Amino acid sequence: GRDRDDRGYGRDRDDRGYGRGDDRGYGRDRDDRGYGRDRDDRGYNRGGPRGFDGSRDYGDLPRGPKSSLEDLPRGPRSTMGQDSGPPSRVNDILKPKPNPAADNILKAPAKPAPEHEANMLQFSAKARSKDDDEEDFLSAGKKKEKEAAPEPSLEPEPPAAPAIDESKAKELLAEFSSGSKLGEDLKAWVVENRASLPPVDQMVFNMLEEREKLNPDPECAWAEPANYGAALLALVEDDIVGQMQVLWGIQFYCDKIGFPKFNNEYIVQAMFRGMYKYDLAEDDAFAEWKEDETEAFEKGKLKAIIQTVEWFNWLAEADDDDEDEDGEEEEEEEEE
Repeated sequence: GRDRDDRGYGRDRDDRGYGRGDDRGYGRDRDDRGYGRDRDDRGYNRGGPRGFDGSRDYGDLPRGPKSSLEDLPRGPRSTMGQDSGPPSRVNDILKPKPNPAADNILKAPAKPAPEHEANMLQFSAKARSKDDDEEDFLSAGKKKEKEAAPEPSLEPEPPAAPAIDESKAKELLAEFSSGSKLGEDLKAWVVENRASLPPVDQMVFNMLEEREKLNPDPECAWAEPANYGAALLALVEDDIVGQMQVLWGIQFYCDKIGFPKFNNEYIVQAMFRGMYKYDLAEDDAFAEWKEDETEAFEKGKLKAIIQTVEWFNWLAEADDDDEDEDGEEEEEEEEE
C-alpha cells in the first residue's frame, strides 16, 4: 500500500545509478580502457619475439641432436613366464589358485610299460544307452529267426496264368453267341478255347442279349444240351463259382430288360428254376449266390432276391424232405 516512490520505483533513474556515467565507468571514454588504443600499442604488430610479420625464420630455431624411436628410453620388458618383479596385490587376487586335490586324482600314464598293457583298464569310446541294448536284443532275435527259418526252395515258381487278350476274347464271345455252333460242336469249341474265353457271366449275358433279346423264354430252351447247355456244363460242372457266374449272367440280363413277369411269374425265378433243371446251378450255388455281397455283382441283386423268394422257399423245403427221406432209409437199414 506504500507509494511507489517509497520502494524507489518512482525515483529518478539517476538516483539508482543507471543514469550515472562516470561513477561506474559506463560513461567513460573507450580510450580510458584501452579499447581505443592503436593496435600497435598492444604489441600485435610488433616485430619482437612474438611478432607474426615473418621477420623470424623457424628454420633458425636451435635444434637438439637427431633421434629415432630406437633411441628413446624404454622401460623394463616383461614376457609371459618371466619374472617381472614382485607381483601386485591385484595380480595375487586374479591369479588362479592351485587345486591340491588334483594331485590326488588317479591318472593313467600316457603310455604304460609293455608288461602292464594287458592289465590296463580299457574305456569304451561311446557310452552305451538303453536304445543300444534294445537294438542289440532285437538284432539277436532277428538273427535267431533267420537261422531257424527254412531255406527257400530252389524249385522254380509256377508260371503265372497268361493274360487274356481282350480283342481275342471279344471275338470268341461273338462267336459263342452267334449260334453258328451248338450242342457237341459248341462244346468241343469251348473246350479248345477255354483258356482265352471271357468269364462265364459275360458269356451268358451276351448270349441272352443276342438270342433272347426282349422276349426271354421262361422254359429256358436255350439251356438244353442240344443248344448251349452242353457247352456251358463243360465250363461249370462241379464248379460252384462257375455256376454262380451263370446266375449272375441271368441277374444282369433281367435287370437290363426290367425284371418282367410272364404268366404271373417273374422271369428271373423261372430262369433260376431252368438252371436247376439242366444242372447248370446246384443248391450250394444258389445259397452262395444269395449270400454273396461282392460289389461288382450288386447291380439288380436285391430285386432278384425279392422276386425269387418262392424259389428259395421251395429249395429249403426240398432239402428238408431229402433229409427226412435219408433218415427213414437209415432207420429201415438198421431194422433189417
